[in-house]
Amino acid sequence: MATKKTRGRPPASRPNAKAGGLNRAEELLAAALELFATRNFADVTIKDIAAATGVNTALIHYYFDSMAVIEQKLFRAVDADRNAMFVSTLLDGVMVRSVIVPDFRVDKAIAVLRRQLWALLGYKGARAIT
Repeated sequence: MATKKTRGRPPASRPNAKAGGLNRAEELLAAALELFATRNFADVTIKDIAAATGVNTALIHYYFDSMAVIEQKLFRAVDADRNAMFVSTLLDGVMVRSVIVPDFRVDKAIAVLRRQLWALLGYKGARAIT
């Protein structure tokens, strides 16, 4: 019995994870986050991410249509981590005010920086993304 070869991206139902590790897209995002943490945000390119991970730029484009998609996914991941911290804090019975008030000050500063960043990058509708 002959097997049918398929082209393009693997089906969504097939996991792309290595045994016990991150999948390739997560590895690429982690490398991008490292680069953003150590360099000027606007200076990081897809070529830089490819060099840091030892892959071809085509592989990055396979998972992410553009640098903007990478940036959006990272912002969402950071927001999700922060929200998980709040839930964990609430479940631990820590005084909510002691955690939330300082974070809201930081959150406001981050929101302002995000709007400025999106404006510098030339994105229209930056408010919808933040």
